[in-house]
Amino acid sequence: MSDPVYPQDLVVHVDPDGSRELVSFVPGPAGHAELHVDDGIDVYVDYADPVQLSSIAVDGDSAAGLLSHLIGDDRAVEALETDDDTRPRRLVGESPSMGQQSDPRFGTNRARDAFRPGDAQIMGRLAFLEALSTDEDLPPLVRATAALEAAYEAEERPELTPSVVAGRRARITEAAELLDQVQADIAWVANGKPKLASRLASLCFGALNDAPGLREVADTLTGGRTRSADRIAAPAAARAMSMAFWEPAVRAATLTDGGLLRVRTVGPTDDLWMRVTARGSQVLIALVPVLKADRGGTAEAVVPHDLRLDDLELTLTVDPLPLPASSLDRAMRAVRLGQKAVLLRSSDPAAARELWEDCAAMWEDLGDPTRAAQARQYAEHGIPQRPATLAEEIARALRRR
Repeated sequence: MSDPVYPQDLVVHVDPDGSRELVSFVPGPAGHAELHVDDGIDVYVDYADPVQLSSIAVDGDSAAGLLSHLIGDDRAVEALETDDDTRPRRLVGESPSMGQQSDPRFGTNRARDAFRPGDAQIMGRLAFLEALSTDEDLPPLVRATAALEAAYEAEERPELTPSVVAGRRARITEAAELLDQVQADIAWVANGKPKLASRLASLCFGALNDAPGLREVADTLTGGRTRSADRIAAPAAARAMSMAFWEPAVRAATLTDGGLLRVRTVGPTDDLWMRVTARGSQVLIALVPVLKADRGGTAEAVVPHDLRLDDLELTLTVDPLPLPASSLDRAMRAVRLGQKAVLLRSSDPAAARELWEDCAAMWEDLGDPTRAAQARQYAEHGIPQRPATLAEEIARALRRR
């Protein structure tokens, strides 16, 4: 058998119900992306660095053959062994062959970047595309493009992703339904971004057997001409879409000696509130509405004059009450900040840097210095380089519109 996709060391954790988790490393500050590869096997990769395996969840032994592809024959047998000893145990890594050596273009100084074989890149890219296609905060055009890309790229190594291949028709049908909702945006891409339009049209043509209705989308993308009404509506629709996608964020905050807090925000302001709490606690200090302003919003609040700006945590929300109930909520918010930073890395590096810094501060408050340090590293140096997906490039185009 060829070299395994993931040859690095793994730690096996066995649950009381017999399910197993094969852990490579704890996901970073942006969390993980999940890929359901077959019945009983789910692969989790790092969202910011998808080629890096986080863990493999195994439920039962029906997919032992696929597990052998993923981690090697001997280690698959060892991972599925059953005995009374359920303590975590180590699966020693396998050395990749010459054909599986790391691509130096992707290397960093981190030891965990040693393994970057081609199949791991395919799996990571698919997991990332799956995450984009199911992210309801993203514009429909971006989600549909990600779904079409995933359906196409799963065919590259179908033996590694049988569930993805089996779900191809459903994935393409969902993409077609999303594209039906954004005809004006498709027209905008056709008129203003011909290279992106051509690539998206190729995906549509390749999916016609599963969704014949995509021919109209492909024809629009390749025709280069739309009705004048479409040309008028498309830019406005694209701007509205990008504003809906890029959620509100604090752009700047100042605090005077008298305790007057002034905040400027970016993104939509509809029904938006700013919650001011004491950093590291749930103590509410102020709750004020965000008012619409040029290119964003503004909010003002009076806080105790003996507090510094670093003592305050500012949260933008459309649900001002109640306060978040647990650290889990805060961890999910930190992960989401990191994921937004990943998607902004090309279109707005300055905004991505700020999001990583906010992400680091939140992980620090949660008592996780490791993830905080990683987020700061991303803020300073960026995430590991990889080819952008078409979905990301379309999101970037919408963001810059």
